[in-house]
Amino acid sequence: MVAHLNNEVIDNDVAHSHRRRRMDSMYHGCFPAVRAGLLEYALGTTYFYNYRTFTTVNEPHIPFQTNLTRHVGHTITSEIQMTPVWHSGRDILVKIVVVKAEIESFGQKVKQTMDYLTRRPIYFHWRNDIVLEIFAAVDDPTVAVNLKKGIAAIFQFQAKAGEFTETDISGTCTVKYATAKGMLEKTKNNCKAPDVSTRYNTVNQLLGVDPVPTRDASYVIEKNIILAAVVAEKFSHKIGLQNSMGTEIMLEELRGIRIWQEFELTTSSPSDIAIDGSSLEEALKEVGKADGVVYKPKGLQAIYEETQAKAVVLIEDFLAQNRDKLIAENVGTGLGALVFSDLVKAMRTATQAMILRVLKDDSNKEIVPILIDAITAAQTSAGQAALIDFLDFTDTDNILLPERYLLAAAFTTHPTKEVVQFLLTLYRRNVPNEMLQESIGEALGAAVNTFSQQTASSDSELLKDVEQAFLSSLKACNDTACRLPCLRALLNAGLPSTVPTLLEYIEISSDSDVSEAAIKALGRIYTRKDSRVKEVMQRVFHQVRRTYDSTVRTCALNTLLTYQLTRDDLGRILFEATDPLSSEFNMFVQASLFSKAKSDASLRQLLKEVLEDVKLSNYNVLAQKGHGLAFTSGLAETSSVAAMYYMYVETTKSGIMKRSGMNVDISNNEQTQPIYNFGIFAGGLEALLGEEVEPGKEDEEATAGMSLDLLGVSLRPITFFTGQAGLLAAVWKAPADLTSALQTNLLVQDYQDVLYLSNGLIAEVNTLGVLSLDLSGSLTVSLWNKNAESLIRNSGGLAIRGSLRIPNKPLSLRVEFNSQGENVIDFKTDVDFSDTVKMCLQMSRPEFVFYHNVTKYEGGRGFPKSFLRKESSSKLFNSVSFPLPPSNTEMCQSLLANKD
Repeated sequence: MVAHLNNEVIDNDVAHSHRRRRMDSMYHGCFPAVRAGLLEYALGTTYFYNYRTFTTVNEPHIPFQTNLTRHVGHTITSEIQMTPVWHSGRDILVKIVVVKAEIESFGQKVKQTMDYLTRRPIYFHWRNDIVLEIFAAVDDPTVAVNLKKGIAAIFQFQAKAGEFTETDISGTCTVKYATAKGMLEKTKNNCKAPDVSTRYNTVNQLLGVDPVPTRDASYVIEKNIILAAVVAEKFSHKIGLQNSMGTEIMLEELRGIRIWQEFELTTSSPSDIAIDGSSLEEALKEVGKADGVVYKPKGLQAIYEETQAKAVVLIEDFLAQNRDKLIAENVGTGLGALVFSDLVKAMRTATQAMILRVLKDDSNKEIVPILIDAITAAQTSAGQAALIDFLDFTDTDNILLPERYLLAAAFTTHPTKEVVQFLLTLYRRNVPNEMLQESIGEALGAAVNTFSQQTASSDSELLKDVEQAFLSSLKACNDTACRLPCLRALLNAGLPSTVPTLLEYIEISSDSDVSEAAIKALGRIYTRKDSRVKEVMQRVFHQVRRTYDSTVRTCALNTLLTYQLTRDDLGRILFEATDPLSSEFNMFVQASLFSKAKSDASLRQLLKEVLEDVKLSNYNVLAQKGHGLAFTSGLAETSSVAAMYYMYVETTKSGIMKRSGMNVDISNNEQTQPIYNFGIFAGGLEALLGEEVEPGKEDEEATAGMSLDLLGVSLRPITFFTGQAGLLAAVWKAPADLTSALQTNLLVQDYQDVLYLSNGLIAEVNTLGVLSLDLSGSLTVSLWNKNAESLIRNSGGLAIRGSLRIPNKPLSLRVEFNSQGENVIDFKTDVDFSDTVKMCLQMSRPEFVFYHNVTKYEGGRGFPKSFLRKESSSKLFNSVSFPLPPSNTEMCQSLLANKD
């Protein structure tokens, strides 16, 4: 790679041809093998080095060597004078002087001198080839000190193979050394840089931004002197949803060494030859006197100053320009997501007073819900304080705005301790509106789950307080209506310490809804290594201690299928689904097994082995009849992740729908993330439809509703009706036109980091991804014709903005990208209950286009003009009618043919 860089990047200056040949020969193994032992530089002798560092920023999929015209970057060239000036035993003080430094831009091909690099030297304390401390003049600019620290870091390495922990310009790293082809190879991994307040990422790596650094160095050493060194460093930032989106820094440092024939200084100053002093401190005082400055320790790592001017947009000005785009009609669109991401950025720089002004401004009245989404997503202390001041949680009637805040708070990407504490205080207060109290519990659970994953040092006392609040509320409940919200809050929290309580409620509760909710609450807790959970799920499914509703049993089955089942376990499950009086249950269990096996190779192989037993592989076992179905298929796929959907319909013994829905997950080779779980539930409909009522459910009241989980967070269910009167009212009031049931804007990527590069430069990386979601539906029911039609439309807009900025003086580099798209998925249901119940499910999406735009920039003081390059691309996704089970296709053909 270095040879290629020489050909592509370095100009054709004949004066450097000899050095190029030496660098090329280094990579062909022409230099002697690395000597054992420590480096040995002669005291008072100046060693001259040529130094170049190339820095380029770009998109990760564009190779550096092949298309330089698509990059922005710069080259810094200088000469380095390295002089050991003092020593005591193994302790050495080394002076580094930079001379003739200049910078050249890639885009403009313009050079400029870097005088501020040459004004002051730096010194470093060296012992056993390790740089222990760096000393710089108090008046040396930080950017100059950082670049010279990058030079000093070259002189740190271990002369023997092995793995070590070292601290240098990149932070504290695990460093591996090896010898190959006469060179010493150095690789740095797991570097822990100094913490800064602005560093954060989404806790879910599958949705978040994945930083992928590589840091390698090669040394050629001759006669215990560094003859040449090459450092190659690369940072790629890839978005989990699509690896082709993102930014990349590639940094190449080429250091050729030029050794004078005589090791002596070229200046007449005796102070550069050797310094007397009984200690390092005395030596530093002496060089300070000689140079006329004071030298202070500056640490080994680059210094990040959060003083760079940020682009601050006044929130009032932003709203004046974009108010008409922040309307409810744009939620669920690409435009809505893109504008919302800009609104979040503006909110992050707004003060509490500014935020309160825009919330109370009458001209913003129609967009206050979206403003609350953005303020909450911005996650600033000013925004949180403004919302606490603005929202009223004591109003029993008007809960729209508090609900909007709680929904947004449930999806915050890096909630602070103050936010979790505020939600806990609200929850303990027990607000008068029951629905609002339930939403507070769900938001608190979701926030504490994210909070607990952000850092290993999460506040354990706060987590215990939240757990105790939830468990106390659950224990105080006397009925199902009270217990279900508590269990949903525990689901969102996903606290492993609550597993024993959940297992207890699964087995002892006489209410099937409570048992089902307790099983689902285990879903956010990794329990696959907990044998207690598997044992309880087996007892529930096989009804070892008592009977359970079929819905509870199928929930237990779903949990069991996350375990590594044995052949015996699977055989028992199949045999359980052979009861001739439970054909609908049998049908659903088998459909679930075969559906899961499609995407699980180990389960598929195990199922194949189990079915070799003729007692299970026969007509009586496998030819179950019923209306239940479970089906898995692909929804979408990128180079990095695949999205799958699982559709199910579970019915009662008489064939009436009990629950149905669709789950969408995305996964890669390492993990799976639930995206969207939508369900319809119903009960007590048999008597209304003249069907046989199951034993024990004669008094069950007719009811139906909808449940929704987003990104693993359970939201409060919506009840359509309760009782016969409620059913008739729902039929007459059902919206014939599409009506929104849920609108929200969520951050799916929220990444900000500071990168410490090996040449001393510092980069700032930002990525913000917004999912704008609108869930709407329509329903028409004809009691006269005994049929119904429903349409559930999921409209989603995705916008991702990212930037990488190196604010180097005098030439700054920047790459920005934005990606945007929108789509809808329609889920249509036709039901005919004039005779036997017939149901047809259809799922489709229209074609859509996803856009990707990149802007690259070079510019700075002293350069004649800025360099700007823009690139755009788009990808068309064709319309799709998603496959469903063959039994559904047959039913659709029959029902729709009669309908026509």
